Amino acid sequence: MSTHKTNPLSRTLKTFFGRDTSILREALKAIQPAELGVIVSGLSEREQLQVLNLLEAQKLSRVLWEVSPHMRRRLLGRMPFDNLTKLVAVMESDEAVDIIQLLDRRRRERMLEALKRHDPKKILPLLGFEEKTAGGLMKSEYLRAESGKSVEEVRKAIAAANSGTQKSSTVYVVDPQNVLVGAISLMRLATAAADSRIDDLAHGPAAKLPVGMSQDEVTQRFSDLDAVELPVVDGRGKLLGVVTADDMLDVLRESLSEDLSRFSGTSEDEHVSDPAWLSIRRRLPWLLVNLATAVLAASVVAQFRDTISQIVILAALMPIVAGMGGNAVTQTLGVSIRALALHQLHTWDMWKIAIRQMLVGAANGFLTGTVMAGLVYLWTRDLQLSIVMVVAMTMTLFIAGLGGILIPVTMKKLKIDPALASTVFTTTLTDVVGFFTFLGLAKILLT
Repeated sequence: MSTHKTNPLSRTLKTFFGRDTSILREALKAIQPAELGVIVSGLSEREQLQVLNLLEAQKLSRVLWEVSPHMRRRLLGRMPFDNLTKLVAVMESDEAVDIIQLLDRRRRERMLEALKRHDPKKILPLLGFEEKTAGGLMKSEYLRAESGKSVEEVRKAIAAANSGTQKSSTVYVVDPQNVLVGAISLMRLATAAADSRIDDLAHGPAAKLPVGMSQDEVTQRFSDLDAVELPVVDGRGKLLGVVTADDMLDVLRESLSEDLSRFSGTSEDEHVSDPAWLSIRRRLPWLLVNLATAVLAASVVAQFRDTISQIVILAALMPIVAGMGGNAVTQTLGVSIRALALHQLHTWDMWKIAIRQMLVGAANGFLTGTVMAGLVYLWTRDLQLSIVMVVAMTMTLFIAGLGGILIPVTMKKLKIDPALASTVFTTTLTDVVGFFTFLGLAKILLT
């Protein structure tokens, strides 16, 4: 679905289409990649390809990360192959890997053949590592010095190195088998005596990341060490690449986006500019799951239809109990999922935390239930109905505290994403408990 009709900058840019391409090329140079990504999202496919084909490879690489994953994959599939090879050549190795993995099978094989002939950035070895591991995050651009060299020799080697490595702040010292033996900061290298031996200045790196270490553990290691850059090694200690702080920022941004999307029952890849059919296909499965759980809650209510028909006000009060339970469990889920992501929930203290959350839920349920009971009494002058309200809300929020901790922890143990699955099950739990407690007590005390 196109959005270009609502984008004034898109309309302005479209006035250049059909004219001399040099005019359009100059106009594109003045637009920042982030803004250009928004504009491209609002153009027709023909116009998108025309714009992207006029961009320099360096700018194109930045614009592609500003559009939705669906659009990025589609544009890469229609881009001239020569442009793709230029794009991969200017990107950092880890980003080039991400682009190659988005290509269809035919184009990917063609790109791999091209890399077998010429691969100065050593992209091919990176394609063999799992995506969410240290190996999948690392880049092959880093500063390297051979053990036994003098400072002057290392300086000359760095000066002659590819410019793509200059983002690194550390020089890694390796032996003839490329085993990591030490590291030295660029600042210390720059100020050291020219005839000094590099081995005398090097020190052990703050940490070495095993190539198979999970993405979550890598993030935690960076956080613990306040690291800017960490080396990645294989089982024999050979230096394979480095992970940098900007990689971690990307990981954290993507993780936050994924958690927010999954928490709301949508795909982490979904974007506002995606076509309607794609959003329908992504959202419908979880809506059907929600429908099934809603039927379960409705079946509980159906068991008390005679009670509701006798005391009609119960129908007005039921949504309050269920709504408070849903709000309470969402609060607890937010705390527990964040704690899981930050590795703050451990087996030995899980029950202590669960009991604390249950107490918080019960206390909040009693306090809010008391307020609601006062309002119910003012409306109905029925003390027993007020008591039912207090007990039902206390029990519902008590269960919300328990479920908000145990369900995401259980999902994690079963290797199911807690942010994706927990909301459906916890909401169903609080609805069922809330309706059963409220209507069950009403049937006992009021009929």
